[in-house]
Amino acid sequence: MKIEKLPSGSYRIRKMYKGQMYTVVFNEKPTQKEAMQAMAAEPDKIKSKKYHLTFTEAAQQYTETKEHVLSPKTVKEYLEIPSRLTDDFTNKPIYDITQIDIQKEINILAKTLAPKTIRNYHGFISSVLGMFRPEMNISTTLPQKIKNEPYIPTDEDIKRLLQAAQGSMFEIPIKLACYGLRRSEICSLTIDDLNGNTLAIDSAKVLDKNNQWVEKQTKTTASTREIVISPPISRFNP
Repeated sequence: MKIEKLPSGSYRIRKMYKGQMYTVVFNEKPTQKEAMQAMAAEPDKIKSKKYHLTFTEAAQQYTETKEHVLSPKTVKEYLEIPSRLTDDFTNKPIYDITQIDIQKEINILAKTLAPKTIRNYHGFISSVLGMFRPEMNISTTLPQKIKNEPYIPTDEDIKRLLQAAQGSMFEIPIKLACYGLRRSEICSLTIDDLNGNTLAIDSAKVLDKNNQWVEKQTKTTASTREIVISPPISRFNP
């Protein structure tokens, strides 16, 4: 077995086993027998570490692997979800979690949370388990969806709102919202985004995992757009 000396002065052995590379590092150069014994024990050590991985730890690792492909807001939400689950569930080793455990957790959440929120939490739980236990079949019964019937403001409602906001710090954001801009898009706008009466929308401002405001791309590619706004708004000088 090849024993490599590292620049740090330590020694390393590496071996591929069942598609996974195992590495053992020694402070002093081992004998061939010591190297072989250490490598033989390594798969069991790795398996033991994985087995005792709790759901919270697995969720942290899952989110870290996705951090650079998800929006800062989504990363923040993923990091917060485990704290909203019960300790019995989040402290359980991930390889001990059963379908019954998941169903019990959903039943507890259903007492206080909306069906949509529960579906989001269950989706996260399923994704974490899917990464570490891809063979697990999850078939949880979720609360029935509630039809959302939002109140649609009338023309008179909008007129009153615009009149009440006139001359205040809310006037421009409210008028921009009437053009279909999201709150995050409005917060990200600068004077450089305005060219005459044409407003370019190509970014959004959201809170990241550290509760700091950060710039990101718009929610979808279709959200990157240009709109024509009325002269009273485009001539606004803060």
